[in-house]
Amino acid sequence: MKIFETESKKFLLRFWNKFKLYILPLIIVFILLFSKQINLNSYFLFILTLYLIFTVFYSIIYSKNEIYKICFDENKLTFFGKKYNTIWQEDFLISESDIKLKVISSRRYCDKVYYLNIQNRNSKYLINYDNNWKQIEVLNIFNTYKELKNEKIIIDEHLILNSLIDKIKKCQSQ
Repeated sequence: MKIFETESKKFLLRFWNKFKLYILPLIIVFILLFSKQINLNSYFLFILTLYLIFTVFYSIIYSKNEIYKICFDENKLTFFGKKYNTIWQEDFLISESDIKLKVISSRRYCDKVYYLNIQNRNSKYLINYDNNWKQIEVLNIFNTYKELKNEKIIIDEHLILNSLIDKIKKCQSQ
């Protein structure tokens, strides 16, 4: 049995980490508003309110689930996670599931986020989409999955894997 684990975070911290990414435009608007460089009319206020509501709902939806532990046991893959702050567990058969290694690019090379998309017929889980796992753990989870499923790594996956390994080597000191 192989176990991979990361730090578990409370829902409010996950929510704030997602919400703060989208609140910057609101802060800029409020600064301009208080410096009286823009006029406050009903359309603008309506759009601003819609943006705030959308940001809150988006942040809640994308921060409600967290996977903090993954266990591999022969042909079974077990996820341990939290929905809001309630702990849950789900089992996948490795033979009936699929894994994809993906990357979210960034301007800075060391800010790239590599994540795993693991899915079967009923469920889909993103591991490290919020950059809460160490990159070496993402690499080890991917390799363990492929090894247990006896699946070869295709060319596209090789390119992303090489990029991930290169990032781990270059950005290790940061």
